[in-house]
Amino acid sequence: MPNPKWRDSSDIEEFKTILQKEEFDISKLCNDIYEHVVMAENRDTVLESISEELEQEPHEALHLAIRRSWQFYNSENGIRGNTNGGRDAALIDLLDVLCGAREKESLTENVFPVLHKLYFEHPVSELNTEEINVLSRLFEPVNRLKKYVKDFNKRAQHEGTTEELIDKKTLIKRIVLSLKSTMEIHVPHPCAIILHHVYHNKD
Repeated sequence: MPNPKWRDSSDIEEFKTILQKEEFDISKLCNDIYEHVVMAENRDTVLESISEELEQEPHEALHLAIRRSWQFYNSENGIRGNTNGGRDAALIDLLDVLCGAREKESLTENVFPVLHKLYFEHPVSELNTEEINVLSRLFEPVNRLKKYVKDFNKRAQHEGTTEELIDKKTLIKRIVLSLKSTMEIHVPHPCAIILHHVYHNKD
């Protein structure tokens, strides 16, 4: 995975300007959030600056910016009604975790079934909200995914399963394929777009 990058004041000011735009490409915005938040070495400083400038909690400011881009996309493409399904809930969950508004430790009990599905039913045509939520919590800290793969394999060996054990590098490739399928279905899936950047660059 690329090394986190220190974001200086000019980077942060540019990012805050982007967040306030009324019309902005949603895929580009998700890429900017990945670059300026997920990969920021000084993430706390970036988030604090956003909060002070926009007078909102950081997760709320990021969510509002993506919602505006979502609405702009729908307007430009003649899409009416509620098209996001559970996508907005998954997005809120990811932003809460990134911005520290929700504990990173609160993984669901279904992490092993999700890993099983992603590895043995590859690629998944469209990830559901629960699966997205598990992926939102698995990439940080850096060794978390490795730990859960190890625990999954230990349990499989203990239970004497005849299935192959999970290889982490292969799992990541299959996660990336499933996220790619999810982000391209019907309308943009912001959470899947951000996570696709995360796992595509994960080692």
